[in-house]
Amino acid sequence: MALESFFELFFPTRPVCHLCGNLQLAEPHICASCLTRIKNWQDSKAFCRYCGRWMPKEGVCGECRAAPPLFRIARSLGPYHDPLKRAVLALKYQRRRRVARTLGRLIGEWLGKDLITARPVIVPVPMSPGRRKERGYNQAEMLAQAVADCLKLPVAECLAKTRETPAQAGLDRQERLQNLAGAFTVTAGAMVKDKEVLLVDDVLTTGATAGECARVLLLAGAARVSIAVVAASLVI
Repeated sequence: MALESFFELFFPTRPVCHLCGNLQLAEPHICASCLTRIKNWQDSKAFCRYCGRWMPKEGVCGECRAAPPLFRIARSLGPYHDPLKRAVLALKYQRRRRVARTLGRLIGEWLGKDLITARPVIVPVPMSPGRRKERGYNQAEMLAQAVADCLKLPVAECLAKTRETPAQAGLDRQERLQNLAGAFTVTAGAMVKDKEVLLVDDVLTTGATAGECARVLLLAGAARVSIAVVAASLVI
């Protein structure tokens, strides 16, 4: 039994919003305030229509105008600040793995209609073996499974990270691209050949990871690749 499940069984806590911690829930694991914020972000459409990063208004960011990404589109629930940032950090560093179920369900419910035009396979962004061993789990896999459960789609864990890469934090887009070059490989091309792929991760910062994963998936025969994340950065 997982430690988190053990404590919940013998020391049950009051249900709280998985995004902000509010005790007043509008539906399982999420409060009315957080639902309203997600709705407002989605209604605003204030993001780049290609990379999905958030901007003052709807349009195409300068980087995507100069060099359109290899993936079809990327979408997020909202910008990478609270309450989404709080939820992502809790999932990644506080071992609150149940948060993945809520975030994945929200991705499926709010983003599915924009991202899915056929019946795609869901592919999580992989971690290196060393980092996965250190953390004990890959949060992208948990999110991908929750998205798949919501949308009734299959998961294909066919991407692998073949080497450790230095931390991406603090690197600009070009440095991230260089950092990730050749870091991913497709381990089972038959799972994506001629299929639409929905790649799932927690955060999209510059799009470098999404772009490199899309590149190797397309080389393996994927028809096209779309990206779904919990949160995306702001275009600076």
